[in-house]
Amino acid sequence: MSGIYFIAAGQATKNRNKSLDRQLRAADMQRMLSDRNAAKFSQHYAPNDTVYAWGANKIGDLDKLETGDFVVDVKNKKVVQIFQFGLWLETADTLLQDLIGWDSEKPKERQRPYKIVYFLDNPLKTLRQDKAFFQIAFAKEANQNWLVGQKWFSPSDTQTAMTRTNTRSVEQLLGIVTGSATLPIIAAEPHETPVLTVEPKQFEKPQWLLPVIDQVDALKSDHEHQERDHEDIVARFFECLGYRRTRDIKYRRGRIDILIEHDKKPLIVIEVKRDWALSKDNKSYVQQAFNYALEAGARYVIITNGDRYVLYDRQKGLSYDDNLVMQFALSRLTRDCLNAIDNLRPTLLGVSSTDG
Repeated sequence: MSGIYFIAAGQATKNRNKSLDRQLRAADMQRMLSDRNAAKFSQHYAPNDTVYAWGANKIGDLDKLETGDFVVDVKNKKVVQIFQFGLWLETADTLLQDLIGWDSEKPKERQRPYKIVYFLDNPLKTLRQDKAFFQIAFAKEANQNWLVGQKWFSPSDTQTAMTRTNTRSVEQLLGIVTGSATLPIIAAEPHETPVLTVEPKQFEKPQWLLPVIDQVDALKSDHEHQERDHEDIVARFFECLGYRRTRDIKYRRGRIDILIEHDKKPLIVIEVKRDWALSKDNKSYVQQAFNYALEAGARYVIITNGDRYVLYDRQKGLSYDDNLVMQFALSRLTRDCLNAIDNLRPTLLGVSSTDG
């Protein structure tokens, strides 16, 4: 489970009309970026993709967000839509802001330089259109200014909100609907919040991944499972991608949980954890996996719990963040996730590892 990020964009109506209510073309955004930022951007978006964008004057909690996390767009007292997070970039100029047109109607001296820009995808309709619902869900009734600017609630906050509203998933908490679908709401008891009775329609998952996703769901409900069970999911996932057990997928090579080989050479070192809250912020996990990869001579590093995967390329840069290639969760698939997953197939990753 991930946290939820809220954007209170009500006081910036003219800016929101330019980049939250209107699609932007990825190619136009990318040509305004530095080479380094453009490379990061291209990991998420193809030139013809459409994106949405918002700006900030400081990073704040943006570095806690991961691709696919939900971002709630609030205008005054109304929830307008719910996006999925793409990535954030720190810029050294205002070229991107100037292209989008943020604050363009103001005199130059009153225009704020939004040096932090983040990109959003896949706007979704929601039945939770009253901001007050989330104020109650996150126990902020005593604070009328609970949502000023931008605010992040942690995974534990989200879990507590789900318990408080008797909802069974983050999507249900958010009241997400797609297309023309509607979700019936039952009248709640006095002083209680409405409860959804039907799960929202989800992105249709590919058949070849369903056995792995089912295994993830089953493991999450088994509170006595072992780390070896997570490893079995990881192996099955890579088997579905086209790798072969025993030949390509190796268990317990020294201190390495799983080693993926290509042409009998180390390709990916995978560090598997039981931690369902695993993320790129678990630096001790990342450091451990990088150390093993260095010893084995593997270019790629993955930390995973079987559901969430964080992939690094050790040849990309000098820091862990520079080396980050992509991250995704099988339980929260999007089309972008599937594109990322396809890049893990041996015909693609294997070629990259040998040809550089």
